[in-house]
Amino acid sequence: MLKKFGDRHATALTVGGVLLLAVVLAAWVITAVRTDAEWTDAMSGLIAFGALCVAAAAWREARRSADADHRSAGIAEAQEERLRYGWSVNLHPNGHHYELRNTGTAAAQAVELSGDFMRIGFRSSDGDGPVNIASGEARAFQALTSFSDGGVEMVIEWLPEGETERRTWRETVPSMPSRFEGHVQERRDDRIREEQQRRDDTREWRELILRLGDAYADWKIDRDDPKKKLRVQLLTAALPPSIAREIGYDVDVDVDVDVDVARDVWGDGEYPFEFHVAEEDRAFIEPVRAEIELMWNMRQLAGYRVYGPIEAEGPSTEPRIWWAVKGYVSRVRERESGERQLRRSRADQEHHDWAMQQLQRFETQRRTV
Repeated sequence: MLKKFGDRHATALTVGGVLLLAVVLAAWVITAVRTDAEWTDAMSGLIAFGALCVAAAAWREARRSADADHRSAGIAEAQEERLRYGWSVNLHPNGHHYELRNTGTAAAQAVELSGDFMRIGFRSSDGDGPVNIASGEARAFQALTSFSDGGVEMVIEWLPEGETERRTWRETVPSMPSRFEGHVQERRDDRIREEQQRRDDTREWRELILRLGDAYADWKIDRDDPKKKLRVQLLTAALPPSIAREIGYDVDVDVDVDVDVARDVWGDGEYPFEFHVAEEDRAFIEPVRAEIELMWNMRQLAGYRVYGPIEAEGPSTEPRIWWAVKGYVSRVRERESGERQLRRSRADQEHHDWAMQQLQRFETQRRTV
């Protein structure tokens, strides 16, 4: 913008000078013709006038140059003044201190700190003497907050090198990371990692159960094949201890071979399953003990809450063996008899209970009116 203005100003001066010269030449010619004077006499006046114009232009340009030099010197001095003083406050890498860095070009002597903090100052291990910070260097300091002292801004007071008057500088202080929030975030991250690991494990175990079911079905068709028997044993051994694995024992007994496969899930009194159903229902259980175990393990891995027929006892009152064994028998009996008991999901049951409570409350209020 300034350059464009300067170009226009120079163009205007040039055009004005040319016009002025043309006017002077025209006046000289007219004067010489009318007065019949010698051309040298008229030329001398013209030369004198031209010299006056040149001198005036030179004086004007010299004045403009002097003004420009003066302004440039003032700008340079102001720029140097700004660069001479400067500070920055950052969080120390250890997370417990701050660092004050002298970003100016002048060394700072007898630096003092103050602000809306419970306590602010350089580390006590540095001694009680005045703190000097050279240009580009940094010093660590502490700024402790309290409930009444929030700690947002600080004031830096120092004596610049080579000067006699102290200066002040106001700077904002970055917030210190909360240890409690850091601990909460760390625990949250741990829970996320644990949940992700649980999902990965569940996915892997679910795949193992499906493969074990296929291997067991193949072995039941051909019980004399040692390869099929070994496959069942290996897949059973790969399951975690938290999953029922009596299926391995079932294979061992049937082939009369003692193969050590860990079995430590079904509790005392829970196995064998036949003892938990009526005598007339044992025929449903004996051929499918392994299949019931596989189905129960898959349901446990799925993580869904088990719920029974409407108005039936819930999982908190019935042991898991009821759902694994008696629940299976009841399903078979229902299918054979054609009876079908309805079941509500957990959300439906909770909504039903809430609606009944509202109706009961409304009925009680109506009676009292």
